Amino acid sequence: MNKSKVDAIFSENVKTEFSTDHNIPTFSFNETVASVFDDMIARSIPGYDEVQKLTELLALKLELSNDDIIYDLGCSTGTSLVRIAETLKNNTQQETYKLPQMIGIDNSAPMIEKLTEKLKAHDLLNDIQAINNSIIDIELQTSKLIISHYTLQFINPELRLKILKRICSSLCTGGYFIFSEKVKHESEEIEALITDSYYRYKAKNGYSKTEIMRKRAALENFLRPFTINQNLELLKSAGFSEVDVVGKELCFVTMICRK
Repeated sequence: MNKSKVDAIFSENVKTEFSTDHNIPTFSFNETVASVFDDMIARSIPGYDEVQKLTELLALKLELSNDDIIYDLGCSTGTSLVRIAETLKNNTQQETYKLPQMIGIDNSAPMIEKLTEKLKAHDLLNDIQAINNSIIDIELQTSKLIISHYTLQFINPELRLKILKRICSSLCTGGYFIFSEKVKHESEEIEALITDSYYRYKAKNGYSKTEIMRKRAALENFLRPFTINQNLELLKSAGFSEVDVVGKELCFVTMICRK
């Protein structure tokens, strides 16, 4: 899509009500979303591939053994775990190397079905466990690495501290939690600027103005982002000794926390 067409899409005020079609369903991670999820997130999240690469590097740094556990909370179709598994395999010189225990948890059955298909395609069915359950209630074993990319933003804000405390308490000393979130900005002017820039980003990746606005309307009251400072305060309250923002692209941040 050329620049003039993108500019035309955004020549109107994108903050106005975008259509007269009021039949916009509430967003859910159903079969329709799961079937296009990998393509959707790759075109919707700036810096997505770099987030995955950073997660792989962190897993390598920890020198995980078969006795260690990696969790991916809100794993969707399992991209992070599959990429970590392949990275660990490709970077070992040990002929008898065994992957750490890798567990993906998601409350969407269609996402778990897509994850299972992906594990079959990558010959990882025996290496990665897929669990269809809510991360709000599940008990976690002691682990060295927990991942949760673009998941907490969909959790009831009143429950996020409870989940973060459980994550922190289940990590071994020196263990890491890496997660990515959509965030809002404390300044209304900056929020408006970043939002407009984000819509331009999506348009350049092939989304129409109608698609962008329908997605925004569907996510309203379902995706409830915090500011960076609110996330940092929650993480410190949860008990993490070190917390840092390691990446930000428009309205998305990645944070690494160490116990």
